[in-house]
Amino acid sequence: MERTDMRIGNNVKIYDNVDIGENTIIGDNVILGHPTGAYYKDKNYKNPRTSIGKNCTIRANSIIYCGVIIGDGSQTGTGTVIRE
Repeated sequence: MERTDMRIGNNVKIYDNVDIGENTIIGDNVILGHPTGAYYKDKNYKNPRTSIGKNCTIRANSIIYCGVIIGDGSQTGTGTVIRE
């Protein structure tokens, strides 16, 4: 079922264990839940939960790593990187 309460731009990558709140806008070329270095080394790796709150704006080319919690109403600038 497709959600109609948010907008997702082109070329967006959403890894496992990412929660996105309602009415959130995700810009083009965004990566959500980017894994840590262990992803490439540990075949049993599981991404920690990443949470994007309600009514957020994640602007184009932003990268948000796994394990990050972003509160309701937050905004990023273009090209923002938020590490775990």
